[in-house]
Formats: sequence, structure tokens, C-alpha cells
Amino acid sequence: MQCSKNLIISSVLAILLLWSGNALALPFFNGDFSAGFLGWSGDLGGVVVAPATDAHYSLTGAQAQVESDLVEFPITLFQDFDLLVTQTSLSFNYEWRPTGEFDFFNAILMKTDGSFESIDLLGAYSSSTAGQVVADISPFSGQSVQLYFTVNDISFDESAYVSDILAIGNISLGEEYPAAVPEPGTIVLLGAGFAGLALYRRRS
Repeated sequence: MQCSKNLIISSVLAILLLWSGNALALPFFNGDFSAGFLGWSGDLGGVVVAPATDAHYSLTGAQAQVESDLVEFPITLFQDFDLLVTQTSLSFNYEWRPTGEFDFFNAILMKTDGSFESIDLLGAYSSSTAGQVVADISPFSGQSVQLYFTVNDISFDESAYVSDILAIGNISLGEEYPAAVPEPGTIVLLGAGFAGLALYRRRS
């Protein structure tokens, strides 16, 4: 009796843990910036700021803009969230307006488990100044991650400074669902049906 009671308690605790884990999961949010910078954070050379109130960040239509200056380096816009196991791709539009030959920007998806594993989302797009990126993120499916975009202005003239600007928008996650696998009960019913059909044909 005591064994059965302990088993029931253990089962209930396991269910509660699973439920709480799902409840605490943070989904990706506001990839089209329709809610302003809600869900997003900024980073100025290691100092976290609110992009909605910082001059390095602005909104133009459905795009967010990250702008460099002479003081802060680098300038980052980021969001932490949990990927579903079905989310296997990430896409976004961008426009990059550098002012120096060696200036560049990063678009990175990184695990937040302390391993520092990351995916360079730009890949072959790194030499383009505008376009749409579609990146495979399936190795990180089901993981807690950080998506960040960073402007690196490393070649500038202090006497005639012009900001580098990165515009990003339409950030979305693509899902891929596995093929449905018949439940054991369905397989048994199908097997019985085929067996009955075979027997009927044999008697005929």
C-alpha cells in the first residue's frame, strides 16, 4: 500500500515539474517590432540598456535600427527565448549601411547554457548589404538561446563621423513537424483488418 502511495506521489510531482517547465518557457516574441521594442534588450559595450529609451535604437516602419557612434562599441540588440523542438529555421530581412571598409555586423544565435555554442546566421550573406536570411537552426531546437545583432564600427574618422546603421525586421521562426507515427492501438486494428481480409479471400 505504502509503495503504491509513493508511486502516486512521485507521478504527481513529475507531472507538476513538467508543467512548470513548460510554463516557464519563454517563446520568441515581437519579431516584426509591431509592439515596439517589447521583448528586446540592448547592450552598449557590455552595459545592458532598454532600446526603447536609448538613442542607439529606433524604429522605422516594421524594422528596428541599430546605430553606432563614437563612444559605444559594439552596439547590440538581443532577445533570450526558448526554441520549441519543432522550430528548425530562422529568417529575417536586413539592410546594412556601413561607413568604413572594415565595419561589419553580426547575426548570431547562441545557446544560453554556458557552452557558448553558436550559429552564425549570416553565413554566405555576410558580404551583402541587404537581403533576406534563412538559416538552419535545427541543432539548437528545443534549447534556450539568445538571438543577437551587433554593429561593429571599427573604421571611422572622428573629424567627420557618420554612423553605421543596421536595419532588421520580419524575424520569424520556421517549424517542421515529424511525420505522424500510428499509435499501437491503430497498428493492432490495421493488422486485424488485414488478417480478416486475408482469411475472407482464402475462404472465397
